[in-house]
Amino acid sequence: MNRAEQTQATRKLILDSAMMVFGEKDYTGGSISDISTNAGISKGIIYHYFHNKEDLYLECVNICFESLCAHLSTFTKPTGSIATVVGSYIQYRHQFFEENPNIKNVFFNVILGKYHGLSTAILSKRTDLDAINLDFFKDILSSITFRDGVTQQDAIHLLTVLLGSSATMPQTQQDQYTPHTFMMEQEKFIVKTLEIIFHGIGEEKNDRNT
Repeated sequence: MNRAEQTQATRKLILDSAMMVFGEKDYTGGSISDISTNAGISKGIIYHYFHNKEDLYLECVNICFESLCAHLSTFTKPTGSIATVVGSYIQYRHQFFEENPNIKNVFFNVILGKYHGLSTAILSKRTDLDAINLDFFKDILSSITFRDGVTQQDAIHLLTVLLGSSATMPQTQQDQYTPHTFMMEQEKFIVKTLEIIFHGIGEEKNDRNT
């Protein structure tokens, strides 16, 4: 193994260990000592590749978004209703997270708003994912004739909020969730909300006095 290959292998070892530690303990709970012990290397080696814990964590966040983007870019849209297509998209995302639990934990801690004072740096890493979601929503909504007062931008905004935000539940409830349970609740909420959007909340009851 030449020097370039050794450098790449060591960096990957550090990142794999950091992803595991941050996935299990989040940013505040995980330490450089935990990461070095888990990787079987000294802290000095980690600091040779990354300036500090913040730098290492942000790279893990970047890996989360890049990996998810790569996965979603291979999604093949099935035939069916918009609700069916969006449901398939969500399931495709779900499959990725189930196969990558450490990425899932880091990603959903970010979605839950656990920025740890790093909000500007973290939000900038969501740009590509937001673009992929935007293209997906534009595609599925292109065949829709919107009712008066509703625009494509309105629909895209709603779907984007549902898929990429923790706004699906009050902050007091968000604090009670782990990344996994939040993912499950968010997905159920999205599906339920889509049913309401496309089928309505219900029918008006007949006036009992008529």
